[in-house]
Amino acid sequence: MPSAASGAVPAVPLPAGMTVPRLGDNGRSRQAGGAAPADRSRLSFLQPVPRHMVHRAAIAEVFLTDAVRTGEHSFLVAAQWPRDHALYSPGSDGASDPLLFMETIRQSLVYLAHAFYGVPLTHRFIGFGSEFEITDPAPLRIGGEPVPVVLEAQWL
Repeated sequence: MPSAASGAVPAVPLPAGMTVPRLGDNGRSRQAGGAAPADRSRLSFLQPVPRHMVHRAAIAEVFLTDAVRTGEHSFLVAAQWPRDHALYSPGSDGASDPLLFMETIRQSLVYLAHAFYGVPLTHRFIGFGSEFEITDPAPLRIGGEPVPVVLEAQWL
């Protein structure tokens, strides 16, 4: 499996007019290869990643903003959850829809596969199921600003 050790997203066929950013573009600091401290300050929340990197048709559907490698197969992934969304609406308790969490995980898996492991953008992904439990709903509470989210991911 190709790696991102060169610091660049591998060249893959793209739909007409689309480009893939090189790792480190847009002022984002990415550590390629080797172990690095899990330093959340290296993550950017300024703009979403390109929509084709997470298999989404609209920018409004992209929640990921950045990802950095923290070890050989470990990553931090930044996302920003909207206060409201057409599909993932807040609950009556004022908390973000838990499915927003699942969609963030899905986008993370797709993005990491393309950006760090060289999986071609033409490949499709199939999920067979997932399960999670919200043990502390407090971080899901919606406030006056979009919610910044950081996921710790490990590719096994």
